[in-house]
Amino acid sequence: MARRFTPLTMIKRLLENTLVRFPMMLDTTLVNITQIEGQPVQFECRVAGSSPMEVSWLKDGEALRSDSEYTMFFDDNSAVLNIVKGEMRHSGEYTCIATNSVGTASCRAKLTLQGLFISFILNIVFLMSLVILSFFICFILTLTFCWLFANIRIF
Repeated sequence: MARRFTPLTMIKRLLENTLVRFPMMLDTTLVNITQIEGQPVQFECRVAGSSPMEVSWLKDGEALRSDSEYTMFFDDNSAVLNIVKGEMRHSGEYTCIATNSVGTASCRAKLTLQGLFISFILNIVFLMSLVILSFFICFILTLTFCWLFANIRIF
């Protein structure tokens, strides 16, 4: 039995054979992150290009894979890397690499994790500076007004 081609099938075949492929592009760049140790961390990168495409993540040049520490997914042109619980050893440079049949694109960002003690000290310093600033503002704004008439105080 001969295979019949409908106009829709013929157009689809024509488009498949003349499809223009687009190289990978990253719509957004990764942002450097500073986070407190013990908190989750998320990197996200928007990817554009012809399908099929593959996304991978590196930490300090070494390939990452999904496990109990890292989760990675690629959905709706969004590549996401999650670190479940940031620890000091997770600090470093992270790279998102997107590849298709036409090319490769990548972007990088640094993750800096601070210990809880350092974060606590920074918060104390910030709060003390607010208290000191508030004191000076109150001191400056504490003014006394009086009414004078012919250099005689009347109120």
